[in-house]
Amino acid sequence: MHLQEQTAHNPKETLFLFRNQLTYRVQLWTLLVLLPLIALQVWQGSFLLTLILVAFTGFLIYSLSRGQNRPLQDHQAWGFVLFASSSVLYSTWLNAHQGVYWAFPVIATYFFLLRPDTSKRAALTFMLLFIPLIFLRLPPDEALRVILALAISTLLVSYFATVVLQLHKNLVKLATCDPLTGCLNRSQLESLLSRALEEHKKNSTPYSLLLLDLDHFKEVNDRHGHHAGDEVLVGFAQTVKSCLRPQDQLFRLGGEEFLVFFHNCEETEAIKATERLLTKIRASEFSHGLKVTASAGIATAHSEYTDWSLWLHQADEVLYQAKTEGRDSYRVA
Repeated sequence: MHLQEQTAHNPKETLFLFRNQLTYRVQLWTLLVLLPLIALQVWQGSFLLTLILVAFTGFLIYSLSRGQNRPLQDHQAWGFVLFASSSVLYSTWLNAHQGVYWAFPVIATYFFLLRPDTSKRAALTFMLLFIPLIFLRLPPDEALRVILALAISTLLVSYFATVVLQLHKNLVKLATCDPLTGCLNRSQLESLLSRALEEHKKNSTPYSLLLLDLDHFKEVNDRHGHHAGDEVLVGFAQTVKSCLRPQDQLFRLGGEEFLVFFHNCEETEAIKATERLLTKIRASEFSHGLKVTASAGIATAHSEYTDWSLWLHQADEVLYQAKTEGRDSYRVA
């Protein structure tokens, strides 16, 4: 599947894959750089540095063999940082200028492989080890220039990585949340329901869906305007969220239709939760003192569902039944 197709299909997973591909390429490029460096150290007779670089190469081959679609584990990230840092520090002690040059790209990788708070501490630790080493191996004026250049580079990379991380979070939010109500949107639904069905078939973990549709919502828009209708939708979403457990998830499917995904929830529990929810909606006042009701359809995960869409379809069928049989009620698949 192409990246553009994945973005439309599930933006959150696309961004996750992009980060994995980035870290995978950092490791791959490092491996390609290490191979000629090992040959150079052998030729120069630096056997301890050669041993460190060979061990680093073996670690990179192991890490790359896990594939670029699997998340980078903490031990992989820390292994890279420790091998790269020790190689640079020992090379600087051994070869002075030749080792200094590698400190710049190595310290930059911290901010792409490690978590934000950890990367800053790792960079600070490296600098505390690197500064006295530089003063031992280089003239003071030259050592000071190197340290200032490295410090400025580290600050710039740190700032850039922070901005990228914030943009990443904003993109995830924009791609996965409804801008009006703040609920999740349909982009996450297929992967969530597919995983839930697999988990149910494997371990009999209970999951339930609740489809909600506001009754006579068109009349709200016609009588009070679309702005009031939007305020009703926002208030409705907030009311529903206030009735849910922390592990449950609320989606806006479009228009006035919402979906609640109940984690670890049997049918009887879903029914009780729905009754409480409809009662709360019935008693609530929204924009301009408006009162609304909702119809609901409940469907619990079943091993006979061969596809997530069948599960959702069952909830939709009984929702339609509730709408046609009087509204302000629920039906169970």
